[in-house]
Amino acid sequence: MKRIAWIDAARGVAMLLILLFHTEVYYTGEALIPYFLYVENALAVFFVLSGYLFFNKEFTLTAKLQSILKGLILPYFLFTFLLTGMKSLFIGVPFDLQRILTGEASWFVATLILAELVTTLLYSLLRNIHFIGIISGLLFLVSLMIPFPGILQVVPVALLFLYAGMVMRAYPVLSDGLKPYHALLLPVLLLLKYIELKQGMMMTVYGTDITSYPVFFADTLIFCDLFLSLLTFLKLKNARFIGYIGRNSLYYYFFCGAVPFAVNRLFIIMNFPYDGNYLRVLLAFVCIVALSTLVVMSINLVRSFARSREEADGA
Repeated sequence: MKRIAWIDAARGVAMLLILLFHTEVYYTGEALIPYFLYVENALAVFFVLSGYLFFNKEFTLTAKLQSILKGLILPYFLFTFLLTGMKSLFIGVPFDLQRILTGEASWFVATLILAELVTTLLYSLLRNIHFIGIISGLLFLVSLMIPFPGILQVVPVALLFLYAGMVMRAYPVLSDGLKPYHALLLPVLLLLKYIELKQGMMMTVYGTDITSYPVFFADTLIFCDLFLSLLTFLKLKNARFIGYIGRNSLYYYFFCGAVPFAVNRLFIIMNFPYDGNYLRVLLAFVCIVALSTLVVMSINLVRSFARSREEADGA
């Protein structure tokens, strides 16, 4: 399938924002830039794009389930087992199989897997995206009345974001370049951020520590519309590094804890702690992005080698 440049760029920028958040947390011990200002938006972008790309080609239940299995489920178990094993070996953290099986080892990927599976099954039965939106909305309302355990509480939120992405794909006017109405949406988004700041609102997706769901959905959906419309308008075709991060964002995400941890340990050894100067955070961020890229490139080299061996054996 041909890559869509603006989608790779969107994923790349969103992944960089997530890496910046983890840089701050691991290097300084706290999120210096408040979580609600950008992290919730970056995570929502990934969910919305998953919905946008739900119909890459003619839909079949078997093909979609195979795609989820190969593209999400197998990588989830492979990398969570790998990283959990590395923590156990090098840090002495007990190997926690339960965290892997419950999805807590990588909550975002596990949530995306479940949301895509539910959306796939619903569409195979109903064949109408708006019915999916209605059922997702009902599940969300139920989750407010009956708290679901673990990541199951996040899945209804993810389902609504996937539906939003499907709507954007079905009605391109909603995310096909900048439109006059975006001039009105930007002040609204800034006003929402101001309200969240002044009211001290919580907008943490994982754990659903969300003060106001109306504000949360208005914020994230307006941001996604503005952000994706801007990228389609810019038509980023030459942002190769950003696109590379976007194409490999799943791998970057798996290591967005391990690599910042390693860089923080290195900075401690070098006696280069955070001293209140944000330039040090930016330096750590650059190191984390660079090291993450080296890790991802190594993974891709291994995959390329494995494919070439398979092709040679098949020949």
